[in-house]
Amino acid sequence: MTPFQGNVHTSKSQYNLFDPAIAYNRVGKVGGFQTVATVAYAYGTSTASTAVDLTHQVGVAYNAMWDFHNGFSAGAQVAADYNYYTSRPGDNKVGADPGNYGGDSRVDWDFAIYPQAEYQFNDMISARTVFGYFNWKHLYGDTNRTRLLQEFVYQSLGIGISVARDFFLYPNIQFLPGNLHSQYTNVGLNATLNVF
Repeated sequence: MTPFQGNVHTSKSQYNLFDPAIAYNRVGKVGGFQTVATVAYAYGTSTASTAVDLTHQVGVAYNAMWDFHNGFSAGAQVAADYNYYTSRPGDNKVGADPGNYGGDSRVDWDFAIYPQAEYQFNDMISARTVFGYFNWKHLYGDTNRTRLLQEFVYQSLGIGISVARDFFLYPNIQFLPGNLHSQYTNVGLNATLNVF
């Protein structure tokens, strides 16, 4: 999980197997917008999920990008997730927090709008940024069903590299604009391999 920082937490495993998930994507076009609609489901089996008694997560997202036909495109994604837990609010030792609404720090549901922009340099290289400024969560157990608390504000920057038709690399960085510190900065590499 932290290959360049060593064993950050000596009492915790540095390896994690993520929850198994399935998603359906539908690509389309609405006017001049290229769109992608997604419905996803994840079954909570990972160490992180079982620690908070998370069993299921259902999510939906809709992404729309406008192509300016000069290499530049811009748009936004709207996304929402709903979580299911086996324990009641405040009953999980990891989630219990009397200082939070409902006495629990776990997220019941969340909602986000992600403005984004992309520039295509050529058929192989593109640059992309995502503005994670509009992220809200509703805490598990909060009796005010519409109360939303803002998540961390972040910025993501990445370079897309189409190595081949079915192989895509995406080195990227996520940071907090209000707190530019290495402790709160993630550097990652996503790889997509199409097998069908």
